[in-house]
Amino acid sequence: TLNIKEKEELMDEIKLEIDHIISKMELKEANIDSYVGEQLIKSRNNLNSIRIIMIIMNIVLMILLLAYLPKTLTKPLKELEKSAFDISKGNLEKKIVSNSNDEIGRLSKSFEDMRNKVRLSKEHLEHQVNEKTKEINKKLQSEEKTSKAMIYLLDKSKRAKEELSHKNEELHAQSEELHAVNDHLLHAQHE
Repeated sequence: TLNIKEKEELMDEIKLEIDHIISKMELKEANIDSYVGEQLIKSRNNLNSIRIIMIIMNIVLMILLLAYLPKTLTKPLKELEKSAFDISKGNLEKKIVSNSNDEIGRLSKSFEDMRNKVRLSKEHLEHQVNEKTKEINKKLQSEEKTSKAMIYLLDKSKRAKEELSHKNEELHAQSEELHAVNDHLLHAQHE
């Protein structure tokens, strides 16, 4: 069994050992706090680096979009504008092609439908005009033949009238001569 002094010494040793353990634990806790602090700082730095990289990537993406987007919008619009100008000038043969399904693509397809309908209407109208022109030309040819025949008949009639007028004058002259001869005979008979 232990005496009091031994007990006190043992207690002091235990206290020293506990103090030593506590100081080691405090040191480890300080090391852990320092390590965690360092890790937090590294994490913040990494997070800030990631944020900066994301901001740079967003800026690059926006620049690319701003460079690409106008081309994807303006090119189809300019092509559609040129096609509309061609149509307004009467060029209905050039097809309007669109490969997109967005609003501009649907507008282009509507323009193509309109161009095709106008082209078909124009072809139909031209066909009708050609048929009417042929019909009119046939009538004109027929009327021209009729006119030529009428002119021929009028000319023949005029010549016949002139001949009749000439014969009438001859008959009148002969009739006058006969009257004169008759008057002369009558006068001679009375004498």
